[in-house]
Amino acid sequence: MRQPSGCLMAGLRFLIAVSLFLIVFPLLLALLYRIAPPPRTNFLILGVDARPGDGMVTRTDVIMLATVDPAQLYVGVLSIPRDLYVPIPGYYADRINVAHVLGEQQMEGGGPGLAAMAVEQNFQVRVH
Repeated sequence: MRQPSGCLMAGLRFLIAVSLFLIVFPLLLALLYRIAPPPRTNFLILGVDARPGDGMVTRTDVIMLATVDPAQLYVGVLSIPRDLYVPIPGYYADRINVAHVLGEQQMEGGGPGLAAMAVEQNFQVRVH
């Protein structure tokens, strides 16, 4: 009988190692995830009414606060009405969708930050 070539054996060992990695690594990650899950995380989802040629100063048409809690295997979403009248941090009381406009006027790209601050202040929920 002929012995398998060294190249064939090396290829076989490589395939076995990759197969074990693809099976064992996800199982170890899943176990670690169950033992020490990451903390609850809150996301602010904004949909803006931007159109070509209208510039960067836009209001938010959609405001949603999503939370993911891996320890409890929970995901939740709260839709915030865009016409909700609230105090905007550092400004005055107005509709919550105006926070994005004010933030963009202050600094380009500042709209999401001010919108997040408005949600945090008015709903007492940290936005990560």
